[in-house]
Amino acid sequence: VYEKLGKKPCYCQVKVAQALYMGRDVMACAPTGARKTLTFWIPVLMSLAEGKDKMMIVITPLNLLGRQNKEALDKAGLKGIAISCKNANPETFKEIEAGKYNVVIINPEILMGNESIEDLWKKAKVTK
Repeated sequence: VYEKLGKKPCYCQVKVAQALYMGRDVMACAPTGARKTLTFWIPVLMSLAEGKDKMMIVITPLNLLGRQNKEALDKAGLKGIAISCKNANPETFKEIEAGKYNVVIINPEILMGNESIEDLWKKAKVTK
């Protein structure tokens, strides 16, 4: 984690990341600045280290947070996309379906109101 992201996770972050990696549903509450996002990236790194072709979908309330997360992924060498109204188009969703990204960051409005994302949920490759 430190090599890729430049940060050392704390015990709570590791426990949440392990639960996510094992496919469990997780709800973690922490204050602003507690590096909650790091817990999302750890399972992605674990999957890649084991040669697994997995994708994580992160729902963020703000496009700004999505862009910041995408920048962090870029620095770590992870393939991610932050979907906003600017790139929520059929081509983007075809790339997601094809497995181009390790992480898809999306806001609730697009998640709930875009026909292309609705079609993605029907594909086993995306939802496994």
